[in-house]
Amino acid sequence: MQEEQEDIADKIYAAYPRYPACIKDKLFQTAARIGWTVVVEFIFSKGRINAGASERAFKGAADCRRCKVLTFLLKHADISAESVELAFTRAIRSRSIDVATLLLETKRTFPTLLNHLFESAIYLDIIQILFNKELISTKVVEVTFQKVLNACVMNACGDRAAVVKFLSDSGRVSRESIESAFVKAANANSYLIVNALCKNHLVSSDTVSRVFTDACANNRLKMVKILCRSGRISAPLAVMMFVNAIGNGHGSIVNFIWGQSWISHNKFTRAFINAAKLGDLHVVGWFCCHNRASREAIIMALHAAVDASHVCVAKRLLRRALQ
Repeated sequence: MQEEQEDIADKIYAAYPRYPACIKDKLFQTAARIGWTVVVEFIFSKGRINAGASERAFKGAADCRRCKVLTFLLKHADISAESVELAFTRAIRSRSIDVATLLLETKRTFPTLLNHLFESAIYLDIIQILFNKELISTKVVEVTFQKVLNACVMNACGDRAAVVKFLSDSGRVSRESIESAFVKAANANSYLIVNALCKNHLVSSDTVSRVFTDACANNRLKMVKILCRSGRISAPLAVMMFVNAIGNGHGSIVNFIWGQSWISHNKFTRAFINAAKLGDLHVVGWFCCHNRASREAIIMALHAAVDASHVCVAKRLLRRALQ
């Protein structure tokens, strides 16, 4: 067959009736497992392969990921729905994507099996294959979301975080579940989940702001970075947390927020002048020590401090202005 000498192969195979059926079956199954599609087609065309042999060859081809052989057998052999579902289950559990996709397209897999496999799936590629808005129930999607979320919170894993993001973006997980997951992940310092959910429109701006405020107050720089990069933190809130971080001595938070190009320098200047007006020596001192205020801003802050009778702040600003 490999040399395309089909006439010789015909003569050789013609002798097979004198051999036990098990030998013929074994040859057929071996060809299926190895992926010799032309041999499988040749033997099958002779009409000496029973349903049982076809089923066994189908199983072997599925296990060995022989998609061409599978396609032929599905089209020409009498393959039962049970065999298709068993092969599909094995393909999903072994992450044999090409085989799983092929078998799913036959539409011989029952919704009950799809829902069962979906609920136990943890990898994004498998979730994407199984996900079908018509066949997978909302309840199963919610259960799977919570299961993968909890696993990722307990043991950080990029694959599971990707599943959480996919499901949260699918439109099949409730706002309440997504917001709760976001807060839970933030409280557990699960950066992967926070990063996966922070841009989801179902997580309200107020919730994102509360998590950001808490992260700044607790000096969690990595969380602050993730939330700032999400594009959902307002400049006024960021500057407010910048001021608070100075007072709390959280230098890493202070330096990071100061370096954000999306926050205009004018907002920092206004915070500086307002600190002088309120008599906040820590904030005023930070701007002076790090040379972060223009001479014009220092003069304005000095006037604000004098008008508010904050002597210590005024003296600090005066010394800086005279340098």
